[in-house]
Amino acid sequence: MTVDWNDSYLTGHKEIDDDHRTILLFINGIEYDVKSGANVNTLRQSISSLIVEIEEHFKREEQVMKELGAPLSSIKKIQEEHQILLEKGSLILEELYSARLEKNQKDKCLEIMKNLEQWFVLRITEEDMIIKELINKTRSTT
Repeated sequence: MTVDWNDSYLTGHKEIDDDHRTILLFINGIEYDVKSGANVNTLRQSISSLIVEIEEHFKREEQVMKELGAPLSSIKKIQEEHQILLEKGSLILEELYSARLEKNQKDKCLEIMKNLEQWFVLRITEEDMIIKELINKTRSTT
């Protein structure tokens, strides 16, 4: 179930939106790796790259929120959520990698990919929209 970019994912902040597109490309690339039977080392590298990209995105997102004047309490809450999401995302990716090591686990890997894709879409469409709200608030007060 490859996820296609949808403009409803746009926050209105170029760097954040570019990050989201990049993360989606990584997720779709991992799904391709799984479907095509890529070797374990390729899958490990793809997963590691995705984790690094997500970590960098979360740091950037926190900085953007500060720049947009988000309340400190909101930023702290987002930082806590990011930590939980990183842990959850890492667990999903580790499960994917472990399943890939087992023979004939393609269906399990694809199910894990579906969970990862759902996590990503939910994250953007619900939690990242705070950035869109902050941008709209900033524009309406200027």
